[in-house]
Amino acid sequence: SAVIAIQWTPPNPADYSSNTTPALFTLLARINDGNTMTEGSTIATNIRNNNNLVSKDITITIPPNTPPTASITAPANGATLAVTSPVTITANANDADGSIAKVEFYQGTTLLGTDIETPYAFDWTNAAMGNYSLTAKAYDDKNAVTTSAAVAITINEDGNAAPVVNIASPA
Repeated sequence: SAVIAIQWTPPNPADYSSNTTPALFTLLARINDGNTMTEGSTIATNIRNNNNLVSKDITITIPPNTPPTASITAPANGATLAVTSPVTITANANDADGSIAKVEFYQGTTLLGTDIETPYAFDWTNAAMGNYSLTAKAYDDKNAVTTSAAVAITINEDGNAAPVVNIASPA
C-alpha cells in the first residue's frame, strides 16, 4: 500500500460568510491501475462495485467575522468651533480579520460623507451654529459595521467657548 497526498485549496471562506452552519465537502479519489474499469452510474455504485474509488467527508468551519473598530480622532469631544470654518472630522478604523471597505461620517442620523481610503476624513462645510453629535461608522469587507462613540461639538460665531460665570457675592 502507498499513501498518496494531494494539495487541495478549499473554497474561499468569504463565499460562505453568510452561512451559520459549517460547509460540508466530500473528497473523492479514483485509483487507476491501468486495467479496464467499468464505470457505474453513480458514486455509490462505483464504491459498491469496488471500482477503485475512495471518499472522505470533511467539514470546514468558517470562523465568525470580527466587526471592525471605529473612533473619531478629531474634533475632540467638547470642542467649540467657529461657524466660518469647515469642521474636519477624522476617524481611525481597523479590521482584525479583513479590511475596511468604507467609513461614513454622521451628524446625528444625517450622513455627512463617506471615505474609502485611509486616513479617513471628511470636511463638513456650511455647518450652522449649534450643538452637534458626531459619529463614524466603519464597514468591513464582509459588511460588518461598528459605530464609534459620539463626539459632542459646539459651533458658534467665533469658535470661543462661552465663559463660565460664578456669583460669589452676595451669598
